[in-house]
Amino acid sequence: MRIFHNLPLKILSLIIAAGIWFYASTDVKVVETVEIPVEFSMPDGFVLLSVTSQKLLVEIEGKKREIMFFLRRNPVYRVKIERGIKDYITPDRDNIKIPGWLNIKIRKIISPSRIYIWCEREKERSVKVWTPVGVRAVPDIVKIKGAASVVSRISFIRPSSIPKEDGYAKLRLPEGVVESIPPEVKIIHEGSRH
Repeated sequence: MRIFHNLPLKILSLIIAAGIWFYASTDVKVVETVEIPVEFSMPDGFVLLSVTSQKLLVEIEGKKREIMFFLRRNPVYRVKIERGIKDYITPDRDNIKIPGWLNIKIRKIISPSRIYIWCEREKERSVKVWTPVGVRAVPDIVKIKGAASVVSRISFIRPSSIPKEDGYAKLRLPEGVVESIPPEVKIIHEGSRH
């Protein structure tokens, strides 16, 4: 059989042909719509409480292969927060970094046109865990972390649910509270054995 004659040369020819085809098919200039994640950086001691969008829908133009390479590098839209903010920002296409050797152009940010951000100084405080009569929580005091304006007004925190028998329950975090330490408490019904 002559089909296997010069097999390495045939395989090499096939690889070269596939490479030429890929190069030619991706050398076309295209306009594509892509999603780019939003990344926030803020100073120590601040906490991000609310943001309306974690992704941008962006229209980009360039050679198909360069766009593919750009997207494989996991591009992000970076927002640097330097102080507390509770306001809208308008995304700017200049915050999407493109390596200089790629010939890609960000045509426009399609959506959202504005992003609402709530970032505030972080505060930590100990509060009591509220339970109904006949039930107690262990520990009965926990630490909460979150926005200073919210945490300073909280005097107690509730479990998300009370189990019918002794067990564990996660704590329900009000808006503006990002963490409780510990995240759950043991619920003990008075009169039960423990």
